[in-house]
Amino acid sequence: MRARGILLLCLGSVGVLSCSSGGGDLNDLQVNPQPPGNPIAKQNGEGTRIANDSTLRARGVVVIAVDTYDETFDGKGVGDVFVQDPKQDGPKGVPYSALRLYRPSKTPPDLQLVPGQWVEIVGPFSAFTGPPGSTPFDAGMFSAQIANGAITLVGEGSEPTPVELTADELTDPKKALPFFSRLVRVRDVPIMDVFTATRPEAPIFNSDRNGPKLSSKFFPVHDTKGLDVSKGKKLKSVVGVLDYFYTVKLCPRSIADIEL
Repeated sequence: MRARGILLLCLGSVGVLSCSSGGGDLNDLQVNPQPPGNPIAKQNGEGTRIANDSTLRARGVVVIAVDTYDETFDGKGVGDVFVQDPKQDGPKGVPYSALRLYRPSKTPPDLQLVPGQWVEIVGPFSAFTGPPGSTPFDAGMFSAQIANGAITLVGEGSEPTPVELTADELTDPKKALPFFSRLVRVRDVPIMDVFTATRPEAPIFNSDRNGPKLSSKFFPVHDTKGLDVSKGKKLKSVVGVLDYFYTVKLCPRSIADIEL
């Protein structure tokens, strides 16, 4: 067991000395640090969203998922890191308070990121509306991200509690939009069809090809021993990252995120 009893948060905004994973003053570490405000939401929220290609910097945000599973089977499906503001007030938390880091560089380079770590992120912000040269997302839809930015470990904390989403919120992309890239929980999830062969995912709640999907983004949900996600099954609860790429995708991070 690694030393998590002393939770180090090196945030200048709360009066703690700056440090990295490889150093810092061990006499000035803080136990159970208080989370900062909402740096992502302040730069991504409605009315405060920064322009595309502007530099977004957020310190003390929490890692909720690290993508190490190549669901596309071509080497291109790994590398994303999802982070969100740790302070989530109210039953639905803070809207627009999370984003995806697309293939970030790490400091130190061999940093092994895990959910619960507190990090600083910096890079060019984008309200991503689809790949260049491809059909754009539906009007008003986007996924907040930083592409080729940097991520630095600044502390150890714990994962935020997932917010509860209803089937109505999941099946309406406009209602789901404020929750993109955040950690969510959805209950009573019906599997409406079989998982697709490429980029494995299965429709949930309805069979609409543009409807929400259960995704094997982080691990092979479709091919894990002891996990029955066949057509017609209903899962009692699914925790996961709410992703978006033309459709809403519910992405559990491991079998522990699924209650049968």
